[in-house]
Amino acid sequence: MFEKANKILARLEPIIIYGYYYGGYNYTYEHRVLCSTSSNKTKAIKLGLKANGMFAVDKSLSEMISYPKGQQVRQLLQEALQGCRRYIRSFWESGYAYDLGYTQIGDWLGFKHQFWCEYNT
Repeated sequence: MFEKANKILARLEPIIIYGYYYGGYNYTYEHRVLCSTSSNKTKAIKLGLKANGMFAVDKSLSEMISYPKGQQVRQLLQEALQGCRRYIRSFWESGYAYDLGYTQIGDWLGFKHQFWCEYNT
C-alpha cells in the first residue's frame, strides 16, 4: 500500500514557494508531500524527518570540514571523544547541528551550531 502511495507522490510536481520575503535572498523552496512508514511510531517519525531533510545523523563528521577551523574541531572530537556524531535538525530557514561524543567515563560533550537561512533540501 505504501509503495503505491510513494509512486503516486513521486509523480506529483513540487509546488515552488518563495523563501524568506524580507531578506532579499530570492530563494525558492520545492514543497512536496513525502510518505514514510514503520510499525514503530518513533522510527516512523525519524524516517519522515530524514526523508524531508529535517533530521540527519553524520557519523563521519564530514560536514565539519567545510566550516572555518572545522578540521581542527573534528580532529579534537575524534581524538578526545568516542562515538562522535553530528546530529542535524533543520526547519525551513533555521537549523542546528550538534557535534557530540562521549568521554571515557561516559559523559557527553560537544558543540552546538545554529544556522539561519539554511533551508532543508
